[in-house]
Amino acid sequence: MRKSAVRLLAVLMAVCLLPAAGCGKKNELVVESYTDENGNVVYSSREAGDIDKRENNFAPAKAGIFVRVDGTVTGANVEKFDTGEYSESGLKEFVQKHLEEYNKETSKITVGGDTYAVGGKDAVKLNSLSVKNDMATLLLDYKSCADYLAFNCEDPEALKDGGEVFWIRSVADAQKSGVTFENMKTADGQDVSAEEIGKNAQYHVVAVDFGASMQLHGEVVFASSGVKVTDPTHVETTGGSISYIIFK
Repeated sequence: MRKSAVRLLAVLMAVCLLPAAGCGKKNELVVESYTDENGNVVYSSREAGDIDKRENNFAPAKAGIFVRVDGTVTGANVEKFDTGEYSESGLKEFVQKHLEEYNKETSKITVGGDTYAVGGKDAVKLNSLSVKNDMATLLLDYKSCADYLAFNCEDPEALKDGGEVFWIRSVADAQKSGVTFENMKTADGQDVSAEEIGKNAQYHVVAVDFGASMQLHGEVVFASSGVKVTDPTHVETTGGSISYIIFK
């Protein structure tokens, strides 16, 4: 159901590679990004520092998502292209038109048993777009997890019937909604009971049922069995069933 990040970026790139009067001069494109003193590419954000300085650390080398404590999400699409050069004006214009189309009206989807309004003004924004050394990277900011699902879904109508799962809540609210936290592990792989998890009612829970490389806006404390915790703030999920990641 969900569009792959690679597919979305490939479509955007393919359109702008077509010869067109509107594409302008072709050159290396670096938009809203910079390289720090250590040679690392750092992507800027309109909201950097508004919530936490850790936001500046989201510079993925592959497709992934960054989930913040306020429920907003940044999605990264990273794809290798071995042919052609890219037009800064044409590529950015096409991305903006795609976003404007999504943002021009609102609709509703059901996620995790709750109904959310998606779309509308600034629901999805361009964070940064860069093409360098045949690697194209697109970062988009989403107002909510629901907007991430709706924007990247090939069939938005299917989401109205339940669709895929992607949400963030407190531990307390997740338990109130019926989450029992079975088969959970600590970040270092030890078994942990639902009772122990419940003692941390203020911690944040991300629920997801698709495979993803995910960065959390805090330290991972517990996760479902099968979720790979790669470092204190990063996990890998495989999909196929709902996984819970709890961070503080």
